[in-house]
Amino acid sequence: MPRTLMLALALAGVVQLVAATYVGLPSFAAEIPALDLAPPAAALVLAAPLVDQTPDLTLRAVRPLWSVLLLRYVATQAAGALVLASLALTGWTLARSLVLVLFLAGSAVAVALVDAWFWVPVLAASYAWLWRVQHLSGSGEADVALTGVAAATVLGGLAFVAAGVWRVHRTRCPRR
Repeated sequence: MPRTLMLALALAGVVQLVAATYVGLPSFAAEIPALDLAPPAAALVLAAPLVDQTPDLTLRAVRPLWSVLLLRYVATQAAGALVLASLALTGWTLARSLVLVLFLAGSAVAVALVDAWFWVPVLAASYAWLWRVQHLSGSGEADVALTGVAAATVLGGLAFVAAGVWRVHRTRCPRR
């Protein structure tokens, strides 16, 4: 978790450095603000600790597995709050900055579904986000509703914890 916090601080610093920068990407006609790359980048970088790197140790955990998984998820969202604050400081509205929380919740669901391959659906969502942002007519259209973010955060956490507990249960008690 300290590594996740350090990565979040580094990403928050990068957000401040590239606040006024535009990036050209091959599949997009116009240049994209570099800030629009921050939510997908945070989802890729900060969600990596959600993947269980030591499944044998997880099976021998003293604490209940659901609490360990929930702590991982909360730590990932807390680290994302640093990047969210950095985005809000650059001039993004809080409503638009909340897309970062959606990306983190989505990456937790992706980890629950495909484990270490979570980056594939996150990259697809990133492309969809960048395409949507480029084709918006007004600045308020990229805003995200707070209730939607709260629901996605809770559902993403539940999906991540439930899938992790189910995966370990399946390992401990295989079908005969």
